[in-house]
Amino acid sequence: RPRADEAHPMYHLKLLLDRMGVARAEVVEWDASSAFDGPAARSPFVSLLFAPAEFTAQWQTAGDQSAATAGLVWAGIEWVRFGKPSMVGAVTGVVAGLATVTPAAGFIGPIGGVVLGTLGAAVCFYAVTQVKQRWRIDDSLDVFAVHGVGGILGSLLVAFLASPALSGTGYPITHGAWGQFGVQLAGVVATVAWSAIASAGILWLTR
Repeated sequence: RPRADEAHPMYHLKLLLDRMGVARAEVVEWDASSAFDGPAARSPFVSLLFAPAEFTAQWQTAGDQSAATAGLVWAGIEWVRFGKPSMVGAVTGVVAGLATVTPAAGFIGPIGGVVLGTLGAAVCFYAVTQVKQRWRIDDSLDVFAVHGVGGILGSLLVAFLASPALSGTGYPITHGAWGQFGVQLAGVVATVAWSAIASAGILWLTR
């Protein structure tokens, strides 16, 4: 069991919102993500007004499964590690689930949502601990540790969770799961490189 000063990584949300405020904020984010994830995954021109009913149900179910699962898993990890879960921790888990499922929501089924929620919560919890306690980086609102790490994880795992065997949408006729994984990996590397270069440029200009 960790020392008292190690308990509950420093959630900056505690400085901004009370427990009810955190819950209300998460309801808004969860609802907004349900409307955004699926259409954004398929095309920027697809909207809820024109999406087929079965497609709408698929991405909303996968997103809800991921968010709910991640919130429970994060709370469970806190319970085991710190002796009790926290409201902010559970909400952070929900955010991790939403961030992880966003790149995959239009292509996976409910099973994939549960898998992404479970892995997203575990990996992002570890990332929060590393960033704040070991690296001593002030990652406001866990932007990198939750949104960044979760988004990378979801972008990579969708290559396998899109399998029809897991109720996913399947793959292009040109390649299968591992071929799609290569495409996803290239996209992640390009995004990380662009973000790093752009951030370095902004820091240089504003120093």
